[in-house]
Amino acid sequence: MMLMDDMVIKLQKNILNIAVLGVMVIFAYKIFAAQQKQVEAIKAQTEMESQKSAVLTQISQSEKKIKNLRRLINNKDEAAFLPTLNAIARDHQVKINVIKPLPSEQRAAGYSTYPFAISIAADNYHAFGKFVSALESHPFMFSIDRMSVHPDPSRESRRYKLQAELEVSAILLRD
Repeated sequence: MMLMDDMVIKLQKNILNIAVLGVMVIFAYKIFAAQQKQVEAIKAQTEMESQKSAVLTQISQSEKKIKNLRRLINNKDEAAFLPTLNAIARDHQVKINVIKPLPSEQRAAGYSTYPFAISIAADNYHAFGKFVSALESHPFMFSIDRMSVHPDPSRESRRYKLQAELEVSAILLRD
């Protein structure tokens, strides 16, 4: 009997230990689940902050590009484009005969146009076309508003066989 009583006491202690252990495991699981939810929330927040940081980096890079473009484009002096125009003409074998300023305009907020009429002479249509293309694609922002091309009446005796009248606008950004 004594043996049986000892066994019952041991069994009761084991059952009590198992019950306490079970409660502890359930309690630990609840704490773990709550901590896991917090970890997931922090991961989601970190991901969102990382995306915000990437967007802010892109915005910062875009602002730098815009500042560089403004610096490149924005020569507020109307006469600053004349050396550029002469260099483009010289590079494409086009002779500038006359440059005449026209009244300036403000088309929209943020920029002004400074139109001018130019008379040019070119040896052929290819040189003229390359000049026009270089002018329109230059970062200084030129826009050809009107153009008329005609052969030079005395072309046999001259190097330049084409004459052209252009109205070109230099577009300048304002602060």
